[in-house]
Order: sequence, then C-alpha cells, then structure tokens
Amino acid sequence: MIETSDVEYFPTAIVGAGCAGLTLAHELINSKNFPCILLDPHKFRPEHAFSFWDDGHPHLTLARSLARKTWSKWEIRTFEETIQKSSSRFVYSTVSSSNYENYLFKTITENRGKILNARATDLYNTETCIRLETSSRNVVYANRVFDSRPPTPTKKTIFQHFLGWEIKTNNSVFDETLVTLMDFRVPQEDGFHFIYVLPYSKTCALIESTVYSDTVFKPKWYENQITKYLTNVIQCKSWDVINKEQGAIPLNYKKDLKPLGTPIGLNAGAMRTSTGYAFSQIIHQAINVGKQLQQGQNLVQIKPGATSFENWMDNVFLDVLSSSPKLAPYVFSTLAKTLSGDDFVKFMIGDCPLSIKSRIILALPKVDFILGALRSPFK
Repeated sequence: MIETSDVEYFPTAIVGAGCAGLTLAHELINSKNFPCILLDPHKFRPEHAFSFWDDGHPHLTLARSLARKTWSKWEIRTFEETIQKSSSRFVYSTVSSSNYENYLFKTITENRGKILNARATDLYNTETCIRLETSSRNVVYANRVFDSRPPTPTKKTIFQHFLGWEIKTNNSVFDETLVTLMDFRVPQEDGFHFIYVLPYSKTCALIESTVYSDTVFKPKWYENQITKYLTNVIQCKSWDVINKEQGAIPLNYKKDLKPLGTPIGLNAGAMRTSTGYAFSQIIHQAINVGKQLQQGQNLVQIKPGATSFENWMDNVFLDVLSSSPKLAPYVFSTLAKTLSGDDFVKFMIGDCPLSIKSRIILALPKVDFILGALRSPFK
C-alpha cells in the first residue's frame, strides 16, 4: 500500500462508471478488493430501457428486483404473418438504466467507494502497484485496474441505432401481456429496420424505431417512422411523448481501445453481436470477475457474451442483412418458426448449443449466407 498522504490509494480502480464498472464495484463491496474508485468524465448518462431475458439466475437478482415490468410472451411480425412465442424458462424483463445505475452508485458511495468525475489518461506500473493519471490531474494508485470503456467504431462498423418514445395514450391500444420484439411492417430501404414495442400498460408503451446499418440517422427520421407506425399500424389517433431515448451500438468491426487495465464489459465482448443484447451478459461477466477476485485469483478469466464460432456466425449474419435488408423479415420470422421459445432466446442472447446453431444454419437462405461466409474473411 502507498503510505504517502498526498496521493489516493484504492485496492481496485475502474475506468468508466457505466453498467459494467458499477456492477463490478458493487460486487466487490465487503471484500478486501474494496473500496473502489471509478473514473468517468460523464456527469450525466441518458436514460435507456435495459431489457434482458431472465432465466432466474442469482446474478440477475438485483436487476430482477428493479425491473419495471416482465413479460412471458413475445412476437415477431411481418406483412405476411405474426409469430408468437413463449418460454418455460425465460421471461423478458426491462429495467430503467437510471434506476439500476443510481442504485449501484448510491450503494457504492455509502460503503466508502468513490466516483471521480475525470477521464483516465494514462497508466503506469510501479514496483508496488499501478499509477493512474487523469484529466483532472489527480493521481490514483491501485493494486488492480479494470477498463470498462466501450470499443470505438471503424468505417466498416454496422450499428444498431435507434430512437424511442415512451408514450401515453387516451385509449387502450396495447396488449400489455405481449412484447413486440420486431415488427417489420415498416420501410426497409434505409437498412434492416423494425419497430420494437414494450407495452408497460394498455395505454403506455416504449416505441422504438431500430435500424441495423453503417449510417446513423438524424432524430427526425426515426420520429417520422414512429409516427407513421402509430398512425397507420397501431391506428392510434393521439398520444403524449413522456420520455425519449436514443442510441447507437457498434456491433462489429470495432477497434479496441488501448486498455487502461483489464478490459471488461463491451470491450471484452459482453454482447451478442447479431442482436445487441448486452445487459445480462455484462452483469454475468462483472459478477464472475468479482467472485474470482474474492477467491484470491490474480489473473481473472473474462468470459465474453458469445463463443468465437457465434461471433463468426454473427458477422456473416450482419453482413448478409446489411447488404440485403429486405431479407431480414423472412430470416427472423423463419428463425422464430424453426426454434422453440426457449431455443429462440438462447440464440438471441448467445452461447447456445450446437444443436440450435445447426437448425439455424439449415433454416437460413443458403445462397445468401454462403456468399456472406465467403466474403467474411476479407472484411
């Protein structure tokens, strides 16, 4: 331990105070690896709905307790058909990002943890520990450092980009028992595009316009799509927008940041690339790292959200659908019909058995995906 009075020492330092960093710090409370310091330049984080498939795992206990709503049924819709699914093992849940992160922030700081509003700029190994320098000219010493910053996109990156409105209607227009994961009854000319509907009640829902492409659009584009969907498809005459959210998640061909410590979170692959699901994967990864530290393991193993083979499949999947977005309704509706509810969820979140992968491969359009697989090594 550093004894000098003019520097700060912590057993653990974490670069970034988002979902991954906060979850790891929270897991370390009451261990010798705490107190932690988290370094993050952002004073404000935008509100998002963190949605996840809950299988009852103990790691999801906190998220489960803070969930705004859960559903046991979901659907995929195209112009031709509607496929509804349910699961005997999973429920679909959503939690407010601010509720989840604020709870962690409060618990961490109440237990002598610290969040420093500064950007980590450099890292040096000393004889006894690690020295972190920051944009605010603070110097932090720690036994170990984790880096939870996300990777940066490249020119080839395909994004899952979206804008959502939480709306309130005067009339009962939503089935509050059924999540619409993908409604493809929208234009596909500008990318693989669908509407996502989380019905909190019969008169309140989150409506998101979501696109997979290499270009992120201006807010007005998504808002026009949502307006047309509500008017023409839902046949809703009036509504009030009570909250907005917007984001762009880089899915593939990302550039890893120069690590300032051991990467965790999105920079350590805690996401299913083809679907963008990351919340539960981040939680599992962060808690597993915390448990390894508490068991005295110095070299922790970071488990990604999907296997190497799944990542290859996802890259081919995204390549084909970004090149031919009009295939997306057929591909996802076919997968939903081919797989049981449980198996479909396993595909969506990653690390699914070979038997499921085999059925997926057999169900996909052969020519398009063979060509995509041949192109993959050259991208």
